[in-house]
Amino acid sequence: DMEYWEIWNEPDQDPDDSPNKRTWGGTKAQFFDFYEIVAKHLKGRFPSLKIGGPAVAFNEEWTAVFLAEMNQRNVPMDFFSWHYYCVEPEAILGRAKRFRKMLDDNGYEETESILNEWNYVADWGADFVESLLVIHGMKGAAFTAACMLASQEEPIDMLMYYDARTGTGFNGMFDFYTCRPLKGYYPFKMFSTLYKLGIASKCKVEDECVYAVAAKDEDGKAACMLAYYTDDDTAGEITLHVQLQNVQGNFELYLLDEEHTNEYIKDVSADFELTLQRNSVVLLKRK
Repeated sequence: DMEYWEIWNEPDQDPDDSPNKRTWGGTKAQFFDFYEIVAKHLKGRFPSLKIGGPAVAFNEEWTAVFLAEMNQRNVPMDFFSWHYYCVEPEAILGRAKRFRKMLDDNGYEETESILNEWNYVADWGADFVESLLVIHGMKGAAFTAACMLASQEEPIDMLMYYDARTGTGFNGMFDFYTCRPLKGYYPFKMFSTLYKLGIASKCKVEDECVYAVAAKDEDGKAACMLAYYTDDDTAGEITLHVQLQNVQGNFELYLLDEEHTNEYIKDVSADFELTLQRNSVVLLKRK
């Protein structure tokens, strides 16, 4: 039942003259030839499947040339995939907009843009170990929630967290030894409440470092998810004025922070003030 088939992984990692090729052993031109042959062959043989790629790592200049070349060669592309590791959700959103423009400018207006690797990484050198520690803690969980919420109204068709495999440093969802849920598991559980409702509702945020998404169903059930995330480890708590319009009755408030793990805290009205410590996630669920 696999619908999506991705051609290659991070072919833009190394320039043509690099002596140490990591993910593509040939030149850029050779990869373009390879991608064209494979994409046309697979789409011709399996027209019902979605064929795409190439899971670019970081090089936007390489990507621009790749998309222009594929357009010139009339290469089909059902989806375009890319990876990004950073410390600010806004960085993901900016790249998503730039890639969407590249796709549209090259005639790939219907091509899906899929971010299928992302997580918190400050850098790949001196701060890499510290980044792994962040991923496994509350700050990493808040970053995950913020990215999920911030991406909902941006030109990203799919978002795949990297990753949930046991035994990897990037798995902020499950403990290495016991496989029990970590803080980073709960943004996904909380977001599933919105997903199951099915209908996105208009949501406006006026506070920096705060991200929010709301949803409802056809029977009047509603929920809202909020995240206060900052990479500034000296930032303090904030107080929000939360207004849930066109709804009546109380909401259950669930909190994910250093002291609470998606715990029910109290009932709140549709208009209330909420104080959150740095890197916290909240789910408001209609009773």
